[in-house]
Amino acid sequence: AGGLLNNAVALGVKILRHAPNHLSAHYTLGVLYGRKGFVGDARQHLLTYAVQMQRAGRPDEAARVLAEVAATCT
Repeated sequence: AGGLLNNAVALGVKILRHAPNHLSAHYTLGVLYGRKGFVGDARQHLLTYAVQMQRAGRPDEAARVLAEVAATCT
């Protein structure tokens, strides 16, 4: 399972290298980094996603992800 998780992270990083504003990649990387225990990286990607959801007029989604940040990154 660890190898698949590492491959998924590598793919997400590659997506963001080519499309830095790819929001679902930020969200997915945040979740994956959280599972790996990389709290700082998880927080960064989840907060990027939450801020963009707020800007897009989706405060409900932003709040949901901020709650996830609090749960994942404490």
